[in-house]
Amino acid sequence: MEKTSAEILDMISEFKIEPKEYKELEALFTLSDLVKFAKYKATQQENEEAVPTAVRFVNATFLQGMEDEKGRD
Repeated sequence: MEKTSAEILDMISEFKIEPKEYKELEALFTLSDLVKFAKYKATQQENEEAVPTAVRFVNATFLQGMEDEKGRD
């Protein structure tokens, strides 16, 4: 996927996710950009918090996608 974090977050904003979850995901993308482009060294705590945030988002949007598919039947 050749998109910036801002473009991805814009696409994600179309999903029905809670504002708190969106903010967490936005923070995850910001941290990821810092690590990737600014050679920032994430702390152990930041690393440990990143995975559950990503997993929660995947689970929430997967279930939403399943419900959307079910509604089309």
